[in-house]
Amino acid sequence: MGMIYDDDTGKYEILADIQAQEDFLGDMDFKVARTDKGITALQMDCKIAGLSMEVIKNVFEKSVDATGSIMGEMKTCLSEPRKELSPYAPFLLAVFVPEEKMREVIGKGGETIQGIEKEYGVEVNLEDDGHCTITAKTQEAGQAALAFIQ
Repeated sequence: MGMIYDDDTGKYEILADIQAQEDFLGDMDFKVARTDKGITALQMDCKIAGLSMEVIKNVFEKSVDATGSIMGEMKTCLSEPRKELSPYAPFLLAVFVPEEKMREVIGKGGETIQGIEKEYGVEVNLEDDGHCTITAKTQEAGQAALAFIQ
């Protein structure tokens, strides 16, 4: 969604545009992602000083029709999500490693975590609070690294 705003009159026009014209010509770019159940993500770039709640409300109202139209077209090609991801889809997973197990995952001088990365071709990031992300180019590699960590 986008908006073109006239500073002199205070009038604005909200646009539904998936071709990015509002990115270059407009005063606001507002991305709304959703499913049939509701909004899943938002992102906004605003080039004017201040934005009223009225404008935001209008954007959301217009986005329902716009995203509904896009989802309708998408459903003509794929009526429901696939049951499984492609084996070639990138793997990204966040897991929690209990504090008492963190040393085992890291290993002496980081050798275990580095070994996981090298053997499975993945990236493993383990934070001090136990939050662990595993990133891989394939599902197979990511699942193998996850199994090793578990």
